[in-house]
Amino acid sequence: MDVYNARYHLETTAARSISESTSLDEVHAAMEEFRAVLKSGDPFKIVEKDLAVHSAIVGILGSQKLRTFYQQLVTELRYFMFVLSIEHHEYEDPDSLEAEHQNIVDALDSRDPALAEKVISDTIIQYRESIRDVIAKRHSTT
Repeated sequence: MDVYNARYHLETTAARSISESTSLDEVHAAMEEFRAVLKSGDPFKIVEKDLAVHSAIVGILGSQKLRTFYQQLVTELRYFMFVLSIEHHEYEDPDSLEAEHQNIVDALDSRDPALAEKVISDTIIQYRESIRDVIAKRHSTT
């Protein structure tokens, strides 16, 4: 859960820092790459481009140190995302994944820090709880 707590704080801090002058070019480019790879159905490529969207969000903070730290988290997040894809088959529903990520991008595009923070926060909390449930279920069967 510590990985998700760190992710939560980095991404919501980035969302809160959004302003009219914030460049979202990297977020938009990452979203376009994610959208393109969703059509492939390749879960490995989808996970990588999914994480690239979130890395671009952290990039809003403009700190190479925080970006490097987030890339360390990505290694662990990749594992959890594969666990979720096995348990919930979420990568078999590309439309839902695209809509979820587009919702995040739209919130950032609104330039409303409170809205962007809420959308990102809700998304991360939802995934954190899903991971918590999967881990609990696996431990209860051992």
